Amino acid sequence: NRNGGRGKTILVNALMNVQKSMIRGPHEFNPNYTHNFANLRNDTRIFIIDDVEAGFKYDDLYTNITGSISCQRKGTEAVTIPFNEAPKFIITTNWSVRYDEKNISTKRRFREFKFSDFFNEDNTPMMVFGHRFFDDWDDEEWNLFYNFIFTCVKNYRGHGLKQISYNKDEDNFRAYFSNDMILQEFERIFKGCIVNIKDGFTVSDFLKLYNHFQNELKSEKMFNSKNTKKMIDIYIKKNKLNIKYLKSSKTWTSRGSGRL
Repeated sequence: NRNGGRGKTILVNALMNVQKSMIRGPHEFNPNYTHNFANLRNDTRIFIIDDVEAGFKYDDLYTNITGSISCQRKGTEAVTIPFNEAPKFIITTNWSVRYDEKNISTKRRFREFKFSDFFNEDNTPMMVFGHRFFDDWDDEEWNLFYNFIFTCVKNYRGHGLKQISYNKDEDNFRAYFSNDMILQEFERIFKGCIVNIKDGFTVSDFLKLYNHFQNELKSEKMFNSKNTKKMIDIYIKKNKLNIKYLKSSKTWTSRGSGRL
């Protein structure tokens, strides 16, 4: 369940009211598209990619986040915006963001901020404040808004961008097991691996059960050679199972005994 409507758009609109910004929807930005930054200018301070889908490849932006940006204009030569003039990136999503604790590149480049469900379909900003943000404000409301922004700037200049620590185990689990059908099918196969393979099991064993000709869900392509190991590891960690992975044989076994 995506559980949107938590106020991310309000924050994005607030920033767009005080910094020159460019916004792209989830289907307007493809990391592999040559002309993503065709209209980007040196005075753009924020580049927003709004409401991206679950499978968005955040690491495709690593170069743009920490280096200069090559803007391939249509019909002319590319223009390079140096790092000190390049915009900051804001990416919003209603899906859990996958995280690899061993990935130093991600830790260095990203800051994640989660929104609670204080705002929802039963408790909207209109219900709380009595008016639509930005659209029907009077001078007093705008003054309050700018005072708040100046307070944020002062806090940033004094303390920098504060990072909030999150336990990402639950996020990783939700990201890979995004619906009940995937989870139920995974558990069915996982139990089959444990019961039927006495000396441990491998990714190939798991996929063999999944791709059995009688399995109607094999056409859904839920599991493959690229995602299965990660899903098994996350499932084991989330459920605190007494199972370990042996790199030498690429096999999962029970801890201590070498057998399941």
